[in-house]
Amino acid sequence: GYSLSEAGGINAAMGTLCMSWAFFAGWTADVGLGRYLTILVFGLIYAAGAIVAAMAAWPSRESAQTYLVGVMVLVPIGTAGIKANISNFGADQYDTSDPVQKAAQEKFFSWFYLAINMGSAVAYGYLTTMGSNGGLGVPKMYGYFAVYSIAALCMVLAVALFHSARLRYRVQPVLPRSSLGCVSAHVLASAQKSSSAALAFILGVVL
Repeated sequence: GYSLSEAGGINAAMGTLCMSWAFFAGWTADVGLGRYLTILVFGLIYAAGAIVAAMAAWPSRESAQTYLVGVMVLVPIGTAGIKANISNFGADQYDTSDPVQKAAQEKFFSWFYLAINMGSAVAYGYLTTMGSNGGLGVPKMYGYFAVYSIAALCMVLAVALFHSARLRYRVQPVLPRSSLGCVSAHVLASAQKSSSAALAFILGVVL
C-alpha cells in the first residue's frame, strides 16, 4: 500500500540501518561474542527477519507493521553482524607469514566476492521480479511471500553450513578492548589537546 516514493524511502532507510548497526556488530565481535559466534547469532537474526517478512506478506493476512519489524529491525541487525565480520573472519583462517597461505587468502577473497556478486545477481536479476510478478509456478499474489521464504531458507542453510565446519576454524580470542573503542579514545584524547586533525575528524563524523 505504499507509494513508490515511500517504498524508496523505506529501502534507503533500511540500507542506512544496515550500515549503522555495523558499529555495534563490530564491537560485539571484538569484546563480546567473538567473530564466529557473532556471525552465527546475527545470521540467525537475519533468517528470523526474513521469516517475519514472509509471514507478513501472506496474502490473506498482510501486515505492514509486522513486515517493517522484519525488514527494518531484524534484517538490518543481521546484515550488519555479517557484513562487519565475515571478511575479517575469513582472513583469520590464514597465516599470512606463510607465502602459501597468503596466496590462499587472496584466492579466498576472490571466491568470496564472486559468491556475493552471484547472490546479488540472483536477487536483483530475478527474485525482485518474482516478488512483484510471481514466477516458477508461484502466483503473483504469493510472490513476496515466496521471495522472503526463499531468503529465509537460504540464510538458514548458510548458517548451518557455516556452523558445520566449526571444528576446522581458527577462532581468534575476544579482545580486552574493542578496536573502535581504542580509536575513539585516541581521537578524543587528541581533540582535548586541540589537534586540528582530530577535531576535523570528529566534525566529519558528526556531519
